[in-house]
Amino acid sequence: MKIKSAFTAVAASLATFAAAAPSLAVSWVYIGQASTGEAINVDSDSIYEREEGIGFTYSLNDEVITAVAYCSSNQWYAEGYGVYSPQSQATQDMLSYVCQ
Repeated sequence: MKIKSAFTAVAASLATFAAAAPSLAVSWVYIGQASTGEAINVDSDSIYEREEGIGFTYSLNDEVITAVAYCSSNQWYAEGYGVYSPQSQATQDMLSYVCQ
């Protein structure tokens, strides 16, 4: 599967999940500070297995972001932003927490 179509499929699935997210109880776990200095928290109740990776929700300060972790490549896709690799210990810890 081409990467672009894989990301398009992930984005469509994330949009469906995000629409349901407000009704879910949120259990935030503080992970640490990103390289930008923003606090990273993960909603521990949002972590679930998907066909293409691990779905989860995290926050950078007050911004809530829906994402998919690609554990085998140590990357994640953040809806509306793109694919990232860890740039700080906290983002590495976020992936480790989600992928455990």
